Amino acid sequence: MRRLSSSAVVGLMAVGVACTLFVLACTKFDPSEEADSGTDAGSPIADGAAVIDGAVIDGAATDAAAAKLVFVLPKPLTAAMVATADGECAIHRPKATAWTSLATTGPLQRVNGNGPWKQPDGRIVFADRAALAAGTLLATINRDIDGKSAGGFVWTGATADGGASGTDCRAWTNPANSSVGTVGSLGSTGNEWAAARLQGCANSYPVICIESD
Repeated sequence: MRRLSSSAVVGLMAVGVACTLFVLACTKFDPSEEADSGTDAGSPIADGAAVIDGAVIDGAATDAAAAKLVFVLPKPLTAAMVATADGECAIHRPKATAWTSLATTGPLQRVNGNGPWKQPDGRIVFADRAALAAGTLLATINRDIDGKSAGGFVWTGATADGGASGTDCRAWTNPANSSVGTVGSLGSTGNEWAAARLQGCANSYPVICIESD
């Protein structure tokens, strides 16, 4: 067998190193192997759960596609019109009712279903009925039926947990500032979304509409 000279051996080694470097440089990184799922790998999400605004919510009720709507009525109502606000909400969604008290009956009693409830822009507001009954919002209510931004006050005469506040412009019969009614503040996530303050009944505000099953 013919022996290679030392210079030939060195040449072959240099070629081998060059080929190795070429292969490494041309190897493509697959980003899917390192993709961040956005959740802690040590805390697997159970079947039927979803991540909403960074929180893991259990149950099939987090299916936003099946969620009912919660929206702000796109027109203001006088205090005298609030008694028939359910009909105003139903113009936009036949099974929607207003988050307003009717005498001693709170709005929660007029809402049927287990949720979830979402805004027209797709954001989940109430994960389920328990959240609705507790007045626990996952997102602020600030969109009308067309998805347009809404702000300011809304008539409620109610509390965040769906009861009657007892302050409702004399059962929505006195549209004068000699009476006051409870209003909510759009954009709030605390109890203020439904019960922020008292306003004179000569004012006009929209209402929040919540769709039932």
